[in-house]
Amino acid sequence: MNQVVKYLTLLAIGTFAGLIAGGLGTSTAYALILGLVFTGITKDYKHAAALTLFTILPPLSLGAVYHYYEKNMIDIPAGLFLMVVCFFSAWAGAKLNKYIPDSYSEIALGAFLFIVSMYMFYKGFSDLKKTTGKKGIRIVAHGMRGFEHIFRG
Repeated sequence: MNQVVKYLTLLAIGTFAGLIAGGLGTSTAYALILGLVFTGITKDYKHAAALTLFTILPPLSLGAVYHYYEKNMIDIPAGLFLMVVCFFSAWAGAKLNKYIPDSYSEIALGAFLFIVSMYMFYKGFSDLKKTTGKKGIRIVAHGMRGFEHIFRG
């Protein structure tokens, strides 16, 4: 992906995430992660999470950001660009929010989170099947048994 297309895509992702966050009173994280993974700006979910943390949470998650930075998982120019875009679009979303009835905001937030969660379930189960050759439900059940071992000692 060339740099012009990359930054135009980041502009669209950041604007959308900021409008959602400012308009619905949520974090930009959901929209950023989905946008980064869906468009292929980042190569996988972990890189999208790392870039999202760098973009929106440095004061709250410097330790995690530093860890991802050490592993060379953060595209710093892209993160700085998204910070600026999200700042202005979140401000615009907050300004527009006063014209949107609460019931519409609640429905929009529910629909948005539903779409994001369905995509992430699909992506996660598809990735599990690719890497293990097993169907997702069996893996989830096996993973839950693993949690039992962790919590029981």
